[in-house]
Amino acid sequence: STPHSTLFPYTTLFRSHWFNRAVNQITKNDVQEWVDQVGQHSQSAATRANNQLAAIFAWGLRRGYVSQNPCIGVETFTDTSRERFLSPEELERLKAALKKEPLIIHDLIWVALLTGARKQNILSMAWQEIDLHLKVWRIPAKKFKNGEAQIIPLEHDVLAILKRRKQYFSSPWVFPGKGNN
Repeated sequence: STPHSTLFPYTTLFRSHWFNRAVNQITKNDVQEWVDQVGQHSQSAATRANNQLAAIFAWGLRRGYVSQNPCIGVETFTDTSRERFLSPEELERLKAALKKEPLIIHDLIWVALLTGARKQNILSMAWQEIDLHLKVWRIPAKKFKNGEAQIIPLEHDVLAILKRRKQYFSSPWVFPGKGNN
């Protein structure tokens, strides 16, 4: 057992279930059986795994590699959204842990928690999207699947982080990486 299969129990099931199977021999019943098996460990993982497999087959259909998508019509589990808040004890542990991290990680985590923005939007946050005077972050429509821009109000603690970053770091990006962004 690898560390990866320990973290994601359905990867072992995925490997053992599909590894020696010809793609054109996989049926809807095979996929349903697999989803039910994975669902015994984690219903949300089973639904995500089926969605990933369906996307792979959809790609294969577009490319002409397969003639059908056996994931269509497979019964998956209903994902229920959860609300999760940090308890005061968890918040104190997080603060203590973040003090040991590099400043960029510290700032990134706090901006994520305080804005509720998606990870990819935070990682690609550009200074041109931030209006410190109006206290808003305008995320352009091109960064969303639905094609609609989003405006996130920036409260005091986020503004303090952003102002400090702007003062001490010169980059078009709020959280510059080592790559080309």
